[in-house]
Amino acid sequence: MDSGTTLTGIIIMVIIIIPFLLMGINAKKQRNRIKKELENIATKNGCKVGQFDIWKNSAFAIDESEKFLIGYRKTNLETFEFFAVLKDFNSCSIQKSIRNVGDEVVVEHLKLAFGSKQNPNKPQYFEFYNSDTDSSQLGDEMQLLTKWHTLIKDRIN
Repeated sequence: MDSGTTLTGIIIMVIIIIPFLLMGINAKKQRNRIKKELENIATKNGCKVGQFDIWKNSAFAIDESEKFLIGYRKTNLETFEFFAVLKDFNSCSIQKSIRNVGDEVVVEHLKLAFGSKQNPNKPQYFEFYNSDTDSSQLGDEMQLLTKWHTLIKDRIN
């Protein structure tokens, strides 16, 4: 092979690799930005983020003392911050809204619903997925929803 062919091959490889590197860098920046938002919510409320998960433009956490829940969600339309005292809840449930489209089942919403001890008729919600504002395909939202439901339920009971 001559040096011209080698150089052309190297240039083509670099052109192919650069977009993947940039996507990885951007994903890491977005994850760090969302984590910072979660930490800001915790700091405003006098606690520190403990266990947490980040997906798409959302995050959910429990503080280090496991007394508070912290959530952050950003859509094209709004930014939603969630902060709640765990001992104020007497229940935690999964709310899943689906509809049938032909032979397919389409998930419209996935939420955690928290039953309040003070106001049992007015639960609080944290939305993990909404087909109107999120991508049309579910990612890890169902697994994360189940994980957090179990974790919170264990601490409420």
